[in-house]
Amino acid sequence: MIAEISQLDTNIAQLKISYEKYFARIVPREPLRDREDVERVIRRYSTQHLSNTALKFRFNNMVAKYNTLKQYWTRILKLIEEGRYDRRAGGGAMGSKPPTNSVANAVPKKSTPSKDDDAIKDVFNSYIEARKQCNENIQGLSFETMKKNLEAQKQKIAQSHGAKDVNLKVYIKDGKAKIAISPKG
Repeated sequence: MIAEISQLDTNIAQLKISYEKYFARIVPREPLRDREDVERVIRRYSTQHLSNTALKFRFNNMVAKYNTLKQYWTRILKLIEEGRYDRRAGGGAMGSKPPTNSVANAVPKKSTPSKDDDAIKDVFNSYIEARKQCNENIQGLSFETMKKNLEAQKQKIAQSHGAKDVNLKVYIKDGKAKIAISPKG
């Protein structure tokens, strides 16, 4: 029993590697047989009473790890099915992990006069690029809607802080593109 549970940990690690190979198109088929084997062992020991608490703790941690991986695999498979996951052989796939918070991911800052459509257009384009980097949906975004929303937000910020103008900055936080509006000066 202890040997099988130890082997389960190894099998979960191998299954994770097999899925990553499948996502990167190194392996042509999803590793369903290996996944069924892991699930079979989990089902068998889930119904049995484990008297050794250390073994039970270890087994429960493995089950939690497997469930987390299973959710991740399901999400990636759905993205592949929808055509929103870029599968590339030989180095992983783009979009498998969202970008982290860093200065390198920040899109250049843009100062905008209150009525300068070109500056708002630059912010809009930067925002679209940032959303693409994060694999966020860009359908349904329009320049006119963003312009109207930004103008309203700019007026609120300018009035509440007594500033004549504001700075607009596109950045990435927690894997999502965002726009920061701050008073100028």
